[in-house]
Amino acid sequence: MKTLINTVCASLLLFGAMAQGSSQPTGFLDASSLLVRASSKVGLTWEVNYPQPEIIDEIIEIDPEDDTVTTRVETNVTVRLLGAGYANSYGQYGWQESWSKFSDEAIATPFFVGTGDTINPQKILKNRNVDEDIELNFGFRGCVYAIASTPWYKRTWNDWRMMGTGHGGILILKNGDPAPQFTPEQPNQTSAKTFLKPYLTSNGENISIGTRDVIILVDLNKDSAAAGADYQDLVILMTFKETEELDDEDDDDDDD
Repeated sequence: MKTLINTVCASLLLFGAMAQGSSQPTGFLDASSLLVRASSKVGLTWEVNYPQPEIIDEIIEIDPEDDTVTTRVETNVTVRLLGAGYANSYGQYGWQESWSKFSDEAIATPFFVGTGDTINPQKILKNRNVDEDIELNFGFRGCVYAIASTPWYKRTWNDWRMMGTGHGGILILKNGDPAPQFTPEQPNQTSAKTFLKPYLTSNGENISIGTRDVIILVDLNKDSAAAGADYQDLVILMTFKETEELDDEDDDDDDD
């Protein structure tokens, strides 16, 4: 029994030493006796310290004036579309494009082209590691009166909504921010709050996402101050993860 206790304690102490400075929990296990006879009991005490999760402001800097997102540290970023309510008054989804161009990339690339009824919220549309001090910029545009069946040569595109330009039409939300209460401009359109329902507090009043997530709402037709801006044309989820966590996951996969 003594050998077992010593082995367990040594293992936990080693685990704690290895985990210092990482996202793994640390702790200790201590026995009340060094020697335990058969049929007797020993008191065990332990403590587990869980690292505090990084908050989003430690990973990125958000400038609401020109809608920019800039990394503060080296990080991994994934992009998903939670929904897109860009549609006409009959509820027919319109064509739209979503492009990204991070400041360390040579050209902009599309991550979604299509209509809102084809979106899979679980699908990762962009996934890459980025260095610190990199702007994560996106551009969006939609077609005027162009539904899924409209041929490409008849599609008339609206102006781009681009992060970093400050012209509006984009909202960036963090955990705890007030939930949007916008009413869709057109009848039969889906509201932003409908797409956000799984990401709201139980009373529906605040955003409830991870400490490393942000949500971006886009209105493809209206500026921020314009009457009728409803921000339900695109709802985007960005998730950030430390690159060292990715290395740990890769190591785990290799061990399997």
